[in-house]
Amino acid sequence: MKRSKLSILFLSLVITINLYGYNWDKSHNKWGYFSMYEWKEQGVSTYEEAKSWYKIGIEPGYQLKQLKKLKLNAESAKLWKDTCPQLKDYCIKKWINLGISPNDVSQWNKAGVISSNSILSWKKLNVTTPELAKEWLTITSDLYYAKFWIEAGIKNPKEVTKWKAIGVDRYTIKDIKKANLSIDTVSQWIKHKVKIKNIAKLINAGFEDYSDYEDYKVIAIDNAVKLKKWNIEPNKLIESMSYGNIIFGEELFFKNKKVFMSAYNSLNENCEEIIKDKWFSSIDMNHNEDKCYIFAGEMIQRLDEKSFFGTITQAGLVNGLAKRNFYAKKFQTSWLEKETKIGVIKGNGSFSYNSNSGKQVIPTGTVIFLK
Repeated sequence: MKRSKLSILFLSLVITINLYGYNWDKSHNKWGYFSMYEWKEQGVSTYEEAKSWYKIGIEPGYQLKQLKKLKLNAESAKLWKDTCPQLKDYCIKKWINLGISPNDVSQWNKAGVISSNSILSWKKLNVTTPELAKEWLTITSDLYYAKFWIEAGIKNPKEVTKWKAIGVDRYTIKDIKKANLSIDTVSQWIKHKVKIKNIAKLINAGFEDYSDYEDYKVIAIDNAVKLKKWNIEPNKLIESMSYGNIIFGEELFFKNKKVFMSAYNSLNENCEEIIKDKWFSSIDMNHNEDKCYIFAGEMIQRLDEKSFFGTITQAGLVNGLAKRNFYAKKFQTSWLEKETKIGVIKGNGSFSYNSNSGKQVIPTGTVIFLK
């Protein structure tokens, strides 16, 4: 009887141990290839959660750890599949940092904006929705071109169409908007053939409208702006000064108001105008009388004149353009031999002198302005 009871007790113990082992193995093995402990070390506490991660291709390891750092579960991570096919954490992270959801990415892509950098660039321009970005792309075709208009202060893409219709482009809109000019105002200037790039400059200088500018239109734009600011009205002489202002890259008359007034006062006493497109050394000496010309030349020999009373009049032989000599006199500032000068001279016909080659007859004139 005792033996029988012991046998029954032993059998019960074996069955209990086997059942426990079976249940443990069953609980352990249902977690898949990885053990329950490996999942739980990664913060996955239930079989159902592990199964959901496994279904989207995520197993215990570095990638799961990084995704959970981004506060994603399997369901939310799955939404990133189209954007980041391998669910790489760095790919998802860059979008999350931009505040963009998987659905947002899809909408931006449909609008024609593909990369995260492009979306970020649009957002920096305060274009925060894919719908608005699409409107801009429809009109400007590219983020690069849209940027000019947006940074100029245009918020509605449809306004761009109106500006383009009157000839304003992405390069000129910034100055136009900075001057707070309306489409109607700009249109009025354009009707009078004023270049768009100059309109804002003229208005900022004080020209209220085209009628205010009309008398200045024959003056180079930068010089017209200066004259307006100096409160000087143009005339025939000033027009010719503007035309001949830049010689060999050097500004003769309009550098500043002081230089201008000094030059103008000297010229105004002697010249009705400076003859355009004609160098003094290229003019027939029989046709230069009492006319003012631009000249450039090197002093090759000083020939100062001394009066009976001892007064010295500066003069000299000058080698002008095309190697043609002329005689310049009555200049007021220093002009040394072998020194090149630019200025304005008033023709006095011809001058003759004797040289080793015999008698020479050359043009002569009085220097009115010397630089």
